[in-house]
Amino acid sequence: HVVILISHVPWNGEQRSTARTLRAAARLASRKSGAGKISVVQGSWTSEAEQRNYGNRFAASLGNIDYVMVVDGDEFWHPVHLQLVLERLALSQEIIPFVEVPMSTHFGHLKSVIHPPEDCKALVIVSPVHCTFTIRRQVKCDIIDGVVAKTGLLFVDK
Repeated sequence: HVVILISHVPWNGEQRSTARTLRAAARLASRKSGAGKISVVQGSWTSEAEQRNYGNRFAASLGNIDYVMVVDGDEFWHPVHLQLVLERLALSQEIIPFVEVPMSTHFGHLKSVIHPPEDCKALVIVSPVHCTFTIRRQVKCDIIDGVVAKTGLLFVDK
């Protein structure tokens, strides 16, 4: 299931229209292939963490959701890299509360990569039941099967 959260008021302070995003999301949700698989939720959240936690609660309310993938509107995933992350997650014998990946930062378009690379990782997959966002993409995870879930999987594509 895909949940698209669109904020009426941006938490980053940069005011701009969401009309195009809403139309595109509504088109996806109304397609035959998207029927019952895509939810578009509008709201007003005061922070990135608040919006992400709302998304976690919404996903958990759908039932039978193990993980939520977090992707901002200005991010993209190559399908091969996404498949590698999902396969590695599926093969793990441990409970993994979240997955982080190193990321490249681009300026303006894909051909303009910032160099040297920034030291940042994107938190991409979290357990909606066991983790909450604290600041931006930082998470705090609760106790899973009696073990404090402090660390997740750091995926490095080699």
